[in-house]
Amino acid sequence: MTGGDTNISDRWAAEYYLPQFEKAIKVGNVREIMTAHVAVNGVRMAANQFYNQHIARDTFGFNGLFTSDW
Repeated sequence: MTGGDTNISDRWAAEYYLPQFEKAIKVGNVREIMTAHVAVNGVRMAANQFYNQHIARDTFGFNGLFTSDW
């Protein structure tokens, strides 16, 4: 797999990475998210249903467009 793979726990993501994304979505009225080519826990971000659907859409209320940087 080229582009790298990062393994992080759900807790680490929730405490250290996701608060900035939540604020950008909720306060900044983000309309588009460009996903990285890298993988998180073995799943490329462009196809990562956990982060794209569950976190961004269902939890943070994002209703915009996802695009890939690939």
